Amino acid sequence: MIGRPSRGPDDDLDDLRLGRPLLVSALSRRDRRVMRFQAGCLILQLDAPRPIIWRRYRVLTGYDSGVPLDPPFEVEEAGRDAWPGTFNPGDPRFCMIVVYAAGRRWDLAVPKVDLQLVRAALAAANRPDTPPE
Repeated sequence: MIGRPSRGPDDDLDDLRLGRPLLVSALSRRDRRVMRFQAGCLILQLDAPRPIIWRRYRVLTGYDSGVPLDPPFEVEEAGRDAWPGTFNPGDPRFCMIVVYAAGRRWDLAVPKVDLQLVRAALAAANRPDTPPE
C-alpha cells in the first residue's frame, strides 16, 4: 500500500497538495478497438520526477514496475459511466476519463469518487509550479 488510507475525497486532495503519494484504482485500455480493460492503479505523486504512473496488476505476480504518463496532458472527456451501452455493463461506481499524455491516448476507468482527484493531479502535473486546486 502506498500512503495512508483515505478518509475521503477532500483529504485525498489535501494529501495531493502536500506531495504525499496516492494510489487510485484504475482500469486501462490503450486500444479502443479492444473492449477489455486491464486492471491496475494510478500512482499520483506531484513532487516525484514522474508525477503520474500507471501500474498494471497481474494475478500471480502483483503490480508491475509501471508506465509513466508524461505531460502535457489533455483530457478529452471525463465523467461518463464506464462501459455505457456495451455487452458488459461494467461497474456503476466507475467512470471514464480519456487522457492524452504526451500525445498518447489513455482510456481509463476510475472510481467516480476519485475522478476529481485524478483531474486535479493531471492539471497540476501540467503546471508543475502551481499547487493543485
